[in-house]
Amino acid sequence: MIGIVLVVLIGVSSIACFAGYKKGQQVGQEEAFEMAEATAVAVSDNMQASMEELEASVTHLTEVNTELVKENSGLQVAVEANQTKFNELSTKVQTLLDKYPNMLSATAQSFNCTAYTLREEECGRTVGEDGYGITASGARVQEWYTIAASKNLPFGTIVYIPYFKDKPNHGIFVVQDRGGAITSGHIDVYMEDYDEAVAFGRQNLEAYVLN
Repeated sequence: MIGIVLVVLIGVSSIACFAGYKKGQQVGQEEAFEMAEATAVAVSDNMQASMEELEASVTHLTEVNTELVKENSGLQVAVEANQTKFNELSTKVQTLLDKYPNMLSATAQSFNCTAYTLREEECGRTVGEDGYGITASGARVQEWYTIAASKNLPFGTIVYIPYFKDKPNHGIFVVQDRGGAITSGHIDVYMEDYDEAVAFGRQNLEAYVLN
């Protein structure tokens, strides 16, 4: 009888221990699942934050690249414009050199330069009068072409005045006229506009006699 009781007690004790083990095992699994879930959520949040940062970086780089493209386009336009100007200037210089081969070897001289117009007070003739606008050489005056000089420079002498290089003639003039007040070392430039001639006044300018 005592043996049977002991067996029963041992069985009950084993069942209780097993039940406690199973319950502990279940609790441990639940905690592990909770930890795993929390870790997954944290990882997901970090990945979301990282993706947002990455997208922000990509957007910023795109904006920077767009600005760089705009700047590069502007620089390209400026380079092309400068190249065009350079080509035009080179063409003008080459044209002048072809026309006046001794241009580079000419020696600079200082001339006292003034300007004149066809006003009656200056040329002594009125519009429509015989000889009006006709130079001493017989040629008709031309703006940015005709200059008056002393007999030291014969008619047809070509003179380059750098001061007028930006004018339509690029600074190249031809001696076509004389003047009672014009002596050696003096050049009188014909201009159509009286105010412009007055504004020019009297200046000592560098000039090159090309022939």
